[in-house]
Amino acid sequence: EYDPMKLEAIQKIELPNYGISKNLIQNPGFEDGLHAWGKITGIRITNTDHLNEWLIIDTNVSYEGKRSLRFQVRPNTSKDPQTYDYIGMVSPYSFQFKSGSSYTFSFYAKKDMDDEVALGGVAFGGSSWGKWQGNGYWVLTKEWKRYSMTFMIKEGIGTILLGIPWWFNDNFGSKIKSPKVNFWIDNVQLEE
Repeated sequence: EYDPMKLEAIQKIELPNYGISKNLIQNPGFEDGLHAWGKITGIRITNTDHLNEWLIIDTNVSYEGKRSLRFQVRPNTSKDPQTYDYIGMVSPYSFQFKSGSSYTFSFYAKKDMDDEVALGGVAFGGSSWGKWQGNGYWVLTKEWKRYSMTFMIKEGIGTILLGIPWWFNDNFGSKIKSPKVNFWIDNVQLEE
């Protein structure tokens, strides 16, 4: 029986040829839109007025190339700090990690307002969701800057999640005072 929550089920599909580059991320600069990426919307969204604006491919702002991935964050209009108006993450396709190997995940990012904007990243590997192998937390600046995290994988297949995660439940949304804050991600890398 197929269990979609178990990553070992994916091991039977043919994964892309990651041996052609040191960077395991396909489409790292979003030049092909969201090809080779998936988006995950959060479970605590309370305001869906701007739901289609939270994540777009931006053709006007990039670190390198002609495109980047733009997130848009808005203030939390709920009185409950456990909820958010907009929350979501992106994830590249799954990887066949080498068990016991160390990996570095990095990306360039910047924001457009003075409001505190933080990104979360998590790496997981193994046969089911929740086997987190590493995580990062980065407060962005208004200039392009490279952010990174290094982690060790204990089990094979896995991926990376990057964005505004559901575990930012410490009044994250209330740190946004502007009507909206944009931030961009570009030049994403994952290397052994």
